[in-house]
Amino acid sequence: MKKLLLLTILQLNLFLIEGQTLLPAGSTWKYNDSGLDLGSSWKDPSYNDNSWASGLAELGYGDGDEQTVVSYGPNSNNKYITTYFRKVFYISNPSQYQEILGSIRRDDGAIVYVNGTEVFRTNMPGGAITYQTAAASTVAFTSEDTYYNFAFSPGLLISGNNVIAVEIHQDEGSSSDISFNLSLNGSQNPQVIQVTREPYLNTGTSHSMIVRWQTDIPCDSKVRYGTNPNNLNLSASVFPYTTEHAVQITGLLPKTRYYYSIGTTSHELIPSGNNQYFKTSPIEGSREKYRFWAIGDAGMSDGNQRAVRDGYLIYNENRHVDGWIMLGDNAYGSGISDGTQSCYQTAVFSQMYADLISKTVCWPALGNHDYNNHIPFSPAPAYFDIFNLPTNGEAGGVASGTEKYYSYNYGNIHFIVLDSYDEDRSVTAPMASWLVSDLQQTTAEWIVAYWHHPPYTKGSHDSDNPMFLDGECEDMRENILPILEQYGVDLVLNGHSHSYERSYLVDSHYGTSGTLTQQMLKDDGSGGRLDDCPYEKETLYSKAHQGTVYAVVGCSGKLSSVASGWPHPVCSYADHDNMGSLSLTIQENRLDAQFVSTTGSVLDQFSIIKNAGISHHLTACQNELVNLKPSFPGKVLWQPNQVLADSLSVLVTHTTMYLASDTNGCIVDTFYVELVNTPACNGTAGITDLTVASPKVWTNAWLDEQYIPIQWSGFNGNELDIEIWSVQGQLIYSKTVPNDSNKLLLVEAAKFLSGTYLLRASDLENTLFLKFLH
Repeated sequence: MKKLLLLTILQLNLFLIEGQTLLPAGSTWKYNDSGLDLGSSWKDPSYNDNSWASGLAELGYGDGDEQTVVSYGPNSNNKYITTYFRKVFYISNPSQYQEILGSIRRDDGAIVYVNGTEVFRTNMPGGAITYQTAAASTVAFTSEDTYYNFAFSPGLLISGNNVIAVEIHQDEGSSSDISFNLSLNGSQNPQVIQVTREPYLNTGTSHSMIVRWQTDIPCDSKVRYGTNPNNLNLSASVFPYTTEHAVQITGLLPKTRYYYSIGTTSHELIPSGNNQYFKTSPIEGSREKYRFWAIGDAGMSDGNQRAVRDGYLIYNENRHVDGWIMLGDNAYGSGISDGTQSCYQTAVFSQMYADLISKTVCWPALGNHDYNNHIPFSPAPAYFDIFNLPTNGEAGGVASGTEKYYSYNYGNIHFIVLDSYDEDRSVTAPMASWLVSDLQQTTAEWIVAYWHHPPYTKGSHDSDNPMFLDGECEDMRENILPILEQYGVDLVLNGHSHSYERSYLVDSHYGTSGTLTQQMLKDDGSGGRLDDCPYEKETLYSKAHQGTVYAVVGCSGKLSSVASGWPHPVCSYADHDNMGSLSLTIQENRLDAQFVSTTGSVLDQFSIIKNAGISHHLTACQNELVNLKPSFPGKVLWQPNQVLADSLSVLVTHTTMYLASDTNGCIVDTFYVELVNTPACNGTAGITDLTVASPKVWTNAWLDEQYIPIQWSGFNGNELDIEIWSVQGQLIYSKTVPNDSNKLLLVEAAKFLSGTYLLRASDLENTLFLKFLH
């Protein structure tokens, strides 16, 4: 591109290409230089281009060496951005060729299509392209005369007439010239292709998956897949030749394991196997058992990193991992060249995580070393070229428009990934605004957020320090944590400090370590590490400010010294002597996390259980078999049966009561099973169930009052009469409520003294009684 009169150097371009000439340079092309938006159909073989002009290549304007001069429009200062070209060429037998080799001269950018499929893009931005999309950069000097090579599969061709279509884009409307010429040759020599980066998985959803890999030379991409490793009966292909392969597979079934191979449209490069598969996500909202692995600051490419990996593999015992969480500083280098392709190749690929990488979806966050610490003149982070992450809400959540921060869903969990280093961390910045929108949108039972810089740390970094490489900690604590806690985030994971630090269940601690108060500790126990009770949260009425656990897992590749004041007073457990990683398991309303050492032993663990400890009132007919299931998953101790099981089936012969408690007696469910003789016993109605969260109450965050929540199901009437009586027979509370979709009544706890009460609920057809403690 020349904007000024330049003294140019004449250059003789000899472009030699092997094979049979299919379309020589200097051919006649049809072209459209109207400056109009032609949409997307112009590149299709069936498009009618009879009205287009035609001329010999080279086509263009502004250089003086064109065989055919095209128009740039009426305004030399606002030239048309896009000019379109089409050509029909004949091939009798495409199958005789191993590949089709092309060469294009373009000024400034170009996209090439064969029979409607894109095969090459040069000096153009990624994503969707319109007629007003400018080229990625200016082309000047000798680059204006350069030919750029590309290739594509002969499988895109048919025997007979084929159509090649090209769009040439200016970098701006004031640009002085454009140029276009192109040739095609057919090569009969097969290529020897080597896989230089093993397959790995990105952006998995319940219906799609992205499979990526790398080769040493450009070729097309094909994934063959199926539910049986010996019968890969399905496939997905991408035809533009590349060394960085990314194939998105769509139309998949939820919660399904697919085995796959990778290769080209003509050759399989890595075959399938029992250990090479991907598993699609469950339907959003599904409450099953899910397992995730979190590593932070792992990318050292050394024995320490491998030891952490091996410790987790011992602990995990080959169980499937639903998601792989990277907490930033994923690929270190020499200290002045971090986060490059070569750093990632040794720190993440090249068999570093061979037992996980080809079957576990990776969801990374960025750290300061992934940005090479913003050292001047550093190349762009390789992170953005290596990973395909959801920017448009395609994996759940609100579209962020950037791979720096994004969200995704898995079952009943919503994950949020933030950029704590390169993005503006203020409350009015785009990231915080997106975060609020994303949190407002989600209805997930669990919310987990992660980024690199921890809000609470006294490890190799100090969250009290507002200076270089630590000020991000303060910003995230002061500006981002209030948003997360307002919308009920349950767990926050970070790296950066090369240690393990894990908090109590805390809320509203936004200052330095010295400002922590007892009121900010929602639960100052261990959360289950010392045979202690798990952290409990009541979120049925409000998720806001019910408490969050914060964990720093920056010890997955190295350990470092600690700061003054270690450990941070918010910590329930801290360890700077052991490297490790975090295993996260979520099942229904229970979250369990374990800090796993290099030997596979668990050094710390904690649990969060939501909305548990319920009193149930069930009615049953004589000799009816009733299944009792507690309000939280896992094995519980049943009384009076003295049975340890996750559920209990009882044959009802009389009215009785059962208790179900966790093994430490922290959470107790009460089941009052009443023997009745109602129309339900004759098959005319279903069993009704009435529950009350007792003896717990929760706090209304707005009115600062406490309530007893009463919930019900199975009643048919339009209204329900609710009465609460003391054991002495005194009516304490009475109200008629609509039997609407809410099925929830909040009764002010201040009306009741401590003691035992009887709750009566009736819709005239059915009447239930429930004893509860307050």
